[in-house]
Amino acid sequence: MVANHSQTYNIDLTTSGPATVFRDGQRLDGTWTATADSPLRFTDGNGQEILLAPGQSWLEVVDTGVLISVS
Repeated sequence: MVANHSQTYNIDLTTSGPATVFRDGQRLDGTWTATADSPLRFTDGNGQEILLAPGQSWLEVVDTGVLISVS
């Protein structure tokens, strides 16, 4: 018998934090911001909005201590 171990995290998505967006083969580092009254928004280091590709987008919330590398 395999034990089912799950954990729930309380993630506040109504503030801001660091973001990495992968789109069209590029990695774009910046910031995400959101409020209870507005959708999630991504901006680059210059404050320019990072637009997501049309269609479905996948979001992954990871601990800020996780190193993300691209090969």
